[in-house]
Amino acid sequence: EKWRIIVSNLDRIVMEVAANKGRKPDQDISVLLLEIRSVGAAIDSSQRDEAVIGFAQRIFKRLYELSTNDKFRLEVQYAILEAFVELSKDLRKKITEWMMFAPLENKFNRVITFGFIRAHLIHMQDLDRYLAKLMDGGRAVQVVLFAIDIVQNCIIANRLSNVSELL
Repeated sequence: EKWRIIVSNLDRIVMEVAANKGRKPDQDISVLLLEIRSVGAAIDSSQRDEAVIGFAQRIFKRLYELSTNDKFRLEVQYAILEAFVELSKDLRKKITEWMMFAPLENKFNRVITFGFIRAHLIHMQDLDRYLAKLMDGGRAVQVVLFAIDIVQNCIIANRLSNVSELL
Protein backbone atom coordinates (compact mmCIF):
# COMPACT_ATOMS: atom_id res chain seq x y z
CA GLU A 1 0.00 0.00 0.00
CA LYS A 2 2.81 2.42 0.85
CA TRP A 3 4.55 1.73 -2.46
CA ARG A 4 1.31 2.40 -4.32
CA ILE A 5 1.03 5.77 -2.61
CA ILE A 6 4.66 6.62 -3.40
CA VAL A 7 4.21 5.68 -7.06
CA SER A 8 1.01 7.76 -7.17
CA ASN A 9 2.98 10.72 -5.82
CA LEU A 10 5.66 10.15 -8.46
CA ASP A 11 2.95 10.07 -11.15
CA ARG A 12 1.53 13.33 -9.83
CA ILE A 13 4.96 14.98 -10.02
CA VAL A 14 5.47 13.73 -13.58
CA MET A 15 2.06 15.08 -14.59
CA GLU A 16 2.85 18.46 -13.01
CA VAL A 17 6.13 18.61 -14.90
CA ALA A 18 4.37 17.73 -18.15
CA ALA A 19 1.72 20.40 -17.53
CA ASN A 20 4.23 23.11 -16.62
CA LYS A 21 6.85 22.14 -19.19
CA GLY A 22 9.22 23.59 -16.64
CA ARG A 23 11.57 22.43 -13.97
CA LYS A 24 12.11 18.78 -13.24
CA PRO A 25 11.70 18.29 -9.51
CA ASP A 26 14.69 15.96 -9.17
CA GLN A 27 14.85 16.41 -5.42
CA ASP A 28 11.18 15.48 -4.95
CA ILE A 29 11.66 12.39 -7.08
CA SER A 30 14.86 11.42 -5.25
CA VAL A 31 13.09 11.67 -1.89
CA LEU A 32 10.29 9.40 -3.09
CA LEU A 33 12.76 6.88 -4.53
CA LEU A 34 14.55 6.80 -1.18
CA GLU A 35 11.17 6.21 0.43
CA ILE A 36 10.65 3.17 -1.82
CA ARG A 37 13.93 1.77 -0.54
CA SER A 38 13.16 2.49 3.11
CA VAL A 39 9.70 0.92 2.89
CA GLY A 40 11.26 -2.15 1.29
CA ALA A 41 14.03 -2.35 3.87
CA ALA A 42 11.37 -2.36 6.61
CA ILE A 43 9.73 -5.49 5.19
CA ASP A 44 10.80 -8.73 6.83
CA SER A 45 13.65 -10.18 4.78
CA SER A 46 11.82 -13.50 4.38
CA GLN A 47 8.99 -11.70 2.55
CA ARG A 48 10.87 -8.85 0.90
CA ASP A 49 11.77 -10.54 -2.40
CA GLU A 50 8.21 -11.67 -3.02
CA ALA A 51 6.79 -8.22 -2.21
CA VAL A 52 9.38 -6.38 -4.30
CA ILE A 53 9.05 -8.69 -7.29
CA GLY A 54 5.24 -8.51 -7.18
CA PHE A 55 5.16 -4.73 -7.14
CA ALA A 56 8.00 -4.37 -9.64
CA GLN A 57 6.08 -6.52 -12.10
CA ARG A 58 3.29 -3.92 -12.08
CA ILE A 59 5.82 -1.20 -12.91
CA PHE A 60 7.30 -3.41 -15.64
CA LYS A 61 3.88 -3.89 -17.25
CA ARG A 62 3.16 -0.19 -16.92
CA LEU A 63 6.24 0.66 -19.01
CA TYR A 64 4.68 -1.04 -22.02
CA GLU A 65 1.42 0.85 -21.52
CA LEU A 66 3.10 4.27 -21.62
CA SER A 67 3.85 6.22 -24.75
CA THR A 68 7.45 5.74 -25.82
CA ASN A 69 7.46 9.47 -26.58
CA ASP A 70 6.99 10.30 -22.89
CA LYS A 71 10.69 10.02 -22.03
CA PHE A 72 10.48 11.66 -18.60
CA ARG A 73 7.68 9.36 -17.43
CA LEU A 74 9.61 6.34 -18.74
CA GLU A 75 12.78 7.45 -16.92
CA VAL A 76 10.87 7.74 -13.66
CA GLN A 77 9.54 4.19 -14.13
CA TYR A 78 13.09 2.90 -14.73
CA ALA A 79 14.22 4.74 -11.58
CA ILE A 80 11.46 3.03 -9.59
CA LEU A 81 12.65 -0.34 -10.87
CA GLU A 82 16.24 0.58 -10.03
CA ALA A 83 15.14 1.30 -6.45
CA PHE A 84 13.48 -2.11 -6.30
CA VAL A 85 16.57 -3.84 -7.73
CA GLU A 86 18.49 -2.57 -4.71
CA LEU A 87 15.99 -4.40 -2.49
CA SER A 88 15.95 -7.75 -4.28
CA LYS A 89 18.92 -9.66 -5.60
CA ASP A 90 16.60 -11.67 -7.87
CA LEU A 91 14.74 -8.78 -9.48
CA ARG A 92 17.19 -8.09 -12.32
CA LYS A 93 16.89 -11.73 -13.41
CA LYS A 94 13.08 -11.52 -13.17
CA ILE A 95 12.97 -8.34 -15.27
CA THR A 96 15.10 -10.09 -17.90
CA GLU A 97 12.71 -13.06 -17.90
CA TRP A 98 9.63 -10.84 -18.09
CA MET A 99 11.14 -9.02 -21.04
CA MET A 100 12.06 -12.24 -22.86
CA PHE A 101 8.62 -13.75 -22.35
CA ALA A 102 6.62 -10.58 -22.98
CA PRO A 103 3.88 -10.66 -25.60
CA LEU A 104 5.26 -10.42 -29.13
CA GLU A 105 4.09 -6.81 -29.58
CA ASN A 106 6.22 -5.82 -26.56
CA LYS A 107 9.16 -8.18 -26.93
CA PHE A 108 11.06 -6.12 -29.50
CA ASN A 109 10.19 -2.65 -28.23
CA ARG A 110 13.48 -0.84 -28.79
CA VAL A 111 12.73 2.18 -26.59
CA ILE A 112 11.80 0.06 -23.57
CA THR A 113 14.62 -2.44 -24.06
CA PHE A 114 17.23 0.31 -24.48
CA GLY A 115 15.88 1.86 -21.28
CA PHE A 116 16.32 -1.42 -19.42
CA ILE A 117 19.88 -1.65 -20.70
CA ARG A 118 20.67 1.99 -19.88
CA ALA A 119 19.36 1.51 -16.32
CA HIS A 120 21.23 -1.82 -15.96
CA LEU A 121 17.96 -3.55 -15.14
CA ILE A 122 18.54 -6.70 -17.18
CA HIS A 123 21.20 -9.38 -17.45
CA MET A 124 22.82 -8.76 -20.83
CA GLN A 125 24.27 -12.28 -21.06
CA ASP A 126 20.82 -13.81 -20.64
CA LEU A 127 19.36 -11.45 -23.23
CA ASP A 128 22.22 -12.22 -25.60
CA ARG A 129 21.71 -15.99 -25.30
CA TYR A 130 17.97 -15.60 -25.74
CA LEU A 131 18.28 -13.44 -28.86
CA ALA A 132 20.91 -15.77 -30.33
CA LYS A 133 18.49 -18.66 -29.92
CA LEU A 134 15.61 -16.68 -31.47
CA MET A 135 17.73 -15.65 -34.46
CA ASP A 136 17.48 -19.19 -35.78
CA GLY A 137 20.78 -18.99 -37.61
CA GLY A 138 19.92 -15.58 -39.08
CA ARG A 139 16.56 -16.65 -40.51
CA ALA A 140 14.53 -14.56 -38.02
CA VAL A 141 15.20 -11.18 -39.62
CA GLN A 142 13.22 -9.15 -37.05
CA VAL A 143 15.32 -10.60 -34.21
CA VAL A 144 18.58 -10.07 -36.10
CA LEU A 145 17.69 -6.41 -36.76
CA PHE A 146 16.71 -5.96 -33.11
CA ALA A 147 20.04 -7.42 -31.94
CA ILE A 148 21.92 -5.18 -34.39
CA ASP A 149 20.09 -2.14 -32.98
CA ILE A 150 21.06 -3.16 -29.45
CA VAL A 151 24.72 -3.48 -30.44
CA GLN A 152 24.73 -0.21 -32.38
CA ASN A 153 22.78 1.91 -29.90
CA CYS A 154 23.65 0.42 -26.55
CA ILE A 155 27.17 -0.86 -26.97
CA ILE A 156 28.85 1.11 -29.76
CA ALA A 157 27.14 4.54 -29.74
CA ASN A 158 26.26 4.98 -26.08
CA ARG A 159 28.54 2.47 -24.35
CA LEU A 160 25.70 1.39 -22.08
CA SER A 161 27.09 -2.11 -21.92
CA ASN A 162 30.36 -3.87 -22.69
CA VAL A 163 30.90 -6.51 -25.31
CA SER A 164 32.35 -8.66 -22.51
CA GLU A 165 28.87 -8.77 -20.92
CA LEU A 166 27.65 -10.63 -23.98
CA LEU A 167 30.29 -13.36 -23.88
